[in-house]
Amino acid sequence: MGTRKKLYILAVAAAFIAPALWLWQGYTVVENILYNTLGSYGFYNPAIKSTSLRPHELVYDDIRLDEEGFSTIRTISMPVSLSDIFLRRSLSHINIEGVRLTGEYNRENGLIIEGWTPRPVSPAGLQEFVLDDAYLDLMTGIGALRFHARGHIERRDNKSAELLGALWGVQHQVRLDSIWKGTFHENGQWDYHGDIHNAAFNLDRFQASRISGWIGIKKESEGFPGLSGQLVAGMVNIGTLHLNDLSLKIDGRIDKHDVRLDARIAGFDDMPVTLESRNTRDGLVVSAKIENNDIRNIVGFLELIQQNLGGTALDSGILTTLMLTPGNLNRIERNISEIGYDNLVLEIGGPLYELSGKITAEMRSDGTVQRQIISLDPIHQPR
Repeated sequence: MGTRKKLYILAVAAAFIAPALWLWQGYTVVENILYNTLGSYGFYNPAIKSTSLRPHELVYDDIRLDEEGFSTIRTISMPVSLSDIFLRRSLSHINIEGVRLTGEYNRENGLIIEGWTPRPVSPAGLQEFVLDDAYLDLMTGIGALRFHARGHIERRDNKSAELLGALWGVQHQVRLDSIWKGTFHENGQWDYHGDIHNAAFNLDRFQASRISGWIGIKKESEGFPGLSGQLVAGMVNIGTLHLNDLSLKIDGRIDKHDVRLDARIAGFDDMPVTLESRNTRDGLVVSAKIENNDIRNIVGFLELIQQNLGGTALDSGILTTLMLTPGNLNRIERNISEIGYDNLVLEIGGPLYELSGKITAEMRSDGTVQRQIISLDPIHQPR
């Protein structure tokens, strides 16, 4: 074979091999972008089983998010053509369908999801990110729960992106219907706002229905994000303690926030309750106030508190200093019944594990109010 012919063959081979290598490198660039994008959303170790280039679309199928395959993604598609890959055009859209996540939540370890680490969403350099048909199977102390999600993230400018998503679940233990909006900035700041509609809980010792309101989570600086919100519920049951027309306000940070609860105690005539908790330098401080015109109702409420919270995980020794024993409650009822009153005000407050309480008996006469205080602590005498 002559030298000229050999050179011709090599030139022809190079004409085919060079574009093929360039195209293969383009696929590698696209795949790296995909891995980086998934990592920015908390999917750090995806394993892609198959890849195909369809007309104007690059598709990845059967993606495992963990080694055992408990969490998977059915399909990831990106609108892209062969020329886009060859010319190294930037990717702008990613669509993810069929996300199946499996996880567990318990008090000891918190939330663990196979193949996914929850984190605030970042813009990730894309123009549009679409999540469709996603659900999470979560094993908890109250049983198996399933939550569904759908979302859309779109870049608005070079430094921010906006989220619109839905999170819902319908099952015996928990019902949830929520819409979420968010803004994310490349400087690390972000802001979530969720509107909750007609949520409900149906657990062994806790039930709540007709829950609605909003929750806001905002990251503006180093440290824990801010937390605020307001929720209302038509009915809340804690064992045999029933609350109606409950209103809950939250303000502060995720790790330390103040809470105010207002409700009416069911089963007693005209018995409103206000409960507040505040985070101070010395720790959590609690205050509660209840008014009624019958000592039997006040004592009945304290009995319900002891019956439904005493010795449970919600108590953990918190109620000990209040001394809500049958003998002490009988003493309180007897002492107040002997002095007479028009109205009673029960107040409980102090550091979480040093609570104290008192009942103020109010007697109105000739436009004035006389008050006498009975402490929940039997050591203190009426005055």
